[in-house]
Amino acid sequence: MIDPQNDLPLRMKSLKLSHGQVLRVMKDTRLAEHMSDTALDAMVKKFRREGLPFETDEVGSYQWEEIVYRYEHIIELAVALKMLTDGMAFRHIVALLTQYRMKLRKFYREALLEARTGRGADRTITNPAPLKGELAKMNIGGLYLEFMAINRNGIVGTLSPELIGPWKAFERYMSYYDGLYPFPLIMLSQICERVLKIAEATPPVKRGRRT
Repeated sequence: MIDPQNDLPLRMKSLKLSHGQVLRVMKDTRLAEHMSDTALDAMVKKFRREGLPFETDEVGSYQWEEIVYRYEHIIELAVALKMLTDGMAFRHIVALLTQYRMKLRKFYREALLEARTGRGADRTITNPAPLKGELAKMNIGGLYLEFMAINRNGIVGTLSPELIGPWKAFERYMSYYDGLYPFPLIMLSQICERVLKIAEATPPVKRGRRT
């Protein structure tokens, strides 16, 4: 359970992890459970070489093990792995997350701060005539990250990402839009909550002696 809402900004700001700790977080959040430890390390380094999750001036001359991952870096990497698991091509993930990085970093903070209140507050959906095995009511909540492709004159392009509330997410998933092709919605608040909780509890990774 997330701590009281007014503690979240401080928790986000104070979060600092090493490369090894981040790999452990990605495993423990089950965002990369289909990868071996070696494959995950290689994939994270591959993302790093393409500028994800760090701007060039954030990396400097640091080695893999020495770089410090803050909240926004950890979430960007988590989102990248989620998109990879959803079947999106590596180059498209890098292009989207780096092109819209500043906008997305605001989303990463908002998705956590408003996960339980404001735009992310629970909504109740009522099933007026439930069939056997169906729920009569269902609660949905949190904020969702949406990417969408649009067909314009036969050319499919990607729209700017949006952060949407639970009702809009439900509408997007269930409705039909001619010429629009939604990517799988990313349950951003859920990812942010889980990543923060696990990251804060992840112990330092011991490194062996260098030869």
